Amino acid sequence: MSITVMYDIAQLGYGHVYSYYRTGIHRVTEQVALGLRGNPEVNLILCASEAGNLAADYIRSSPAFRGMPLHYDHIGAFLTSVSHDLTREIERASMGRLPLRLVRRLFFETLKVWRRGVPEVKCIDGLDLYHSQYYPIPRSFLSNNRVRRVLTVHDIIPIRFPNFVLAGGDFIPRKAISTLMADDWVICDSECTRNDLLNFRRDLNPDRVRVVYLATMDSFRPAEDNRAIEHVRRRYGIPDGPYILSLSTIEIRKNIDAVIRVYGRLASAGKLHGVSLVLAGPKGWKDGAIFDAISKFPELSGKIVMTGFVDDADLPVLYSGAMLFAFPSLYEGFGLPVLEAMKCGTPVVCSNTSSLPEITGNACFLIDPQNEEELEWAFLRLFESGELRTEMARRGVAQAQQFGWNETAMHTVSVYKEALST
Repeated sequence: MSITVMYDIAQLGYGHVYSYYRTGIHRVTEQVALGLRGNPEVNLILCASEAGNLAADYIRSSPAFRGMPLHYDHIGAFLTSVSHDLTREIERASMGRLPLRLVRRLFFETLKVWRRGVPEVKCIDGLDLYHSQYYPIPRSFLSNNRVRRVLTVHDIIPIRFPNFVLAGGDFIPRKAISTLMADDWVICDSECTRNDLLNFRRDLNPDRVRVVYLATMDSFRPAEDNRAIEHVRRRYGIPDGPYILSLSTIEIRKNIDAVIRVYGRLASAGKLHGVSLVLAGPKGWKDGAIFDAISKFPELSGKIVMTGFVDDADLPVLYSGAMLFAFPSLYEGFGLPVLEAMKCGTPVVCSNTSSLPEITGNACFLIDPQNEEELEWAFLRLFESGELRTEMARRGVAQAQQFGWNETAMHTVSVYKEALST
């Protein structure tokens, strides 16, 4: 007998229109939905607690979900459509200038908060379970004790470290966590996130807070086509020769300014001869420190490349072409880019904090993100030894094989079964 699950894909609606929403949560929401769609034990019903019209557009464009019905509130969808048109007009007027882009983003987020006062997605007959990957559980489900509720908490970084996010960035995670009741179930991406959540919500039952690790898509693997690598280089303006890659939203939490300072000192001293630095990813919150760090090394103009948003299809090639991948993030709930780099056979240097040691095992150089000397040491070790790079690449690929989306979906369904058996 199958489990009838209503699954929230609001994040996929936003990501279908706005590239800055295509982050780790977007990828997880999509991949878990695909896993549930193909699982014979699950009768999957899709809903959108927000952005219903955008989610409907996503479904129409997706071969895997095309034709599936979507449950959403049409009043909220209308407001989303209005705000979408207005933000697009602001975006055109800004012509890429940062202040107006920031105004556009603030306007959009303000409208999202205002829309939460309108009706939500409704609970329907025949449901066994409701699962949200990010957004608060709708009121209609909170008042229905017959339907089990599952919330995925990817991290509580906006709550623990509000200085890492835009003002108000803790609104959604705080609201989502506040909807949890004593008999609800929670899925966390890592033991680190599980511990953070249980310290924040000490009233939750630890036996109902489970860890389900994430994974990478099958497309992440070592790229051996030199023509594809050269094509990606040209597309993103990467100079000839080896390069160090750092990929994330360009924001303060990712500690990218430390990567720039370490690279800049080594390159200016001639210790990384011919090596470029590639900073991939969209701009984020408090990115001024990154540009300040770059300005300190004018002699490296043309050697430090900022690509902006990178298409998913180009990511495996971008990883594979790198001499090493640097990810000295100050805090992570999981760390998908590290897993993606390992799976592509790229040696990884990353932080020894938060969730990252859980993911990397002994397959990466783990460094204190606050200690730039350790980062410098790791860069030089990998630059100077091709044999070490080969060994770290081998370890990374082997470690990454332990994580798969099929396993993520299977463990998610196991949580469903436990929730329904209690």
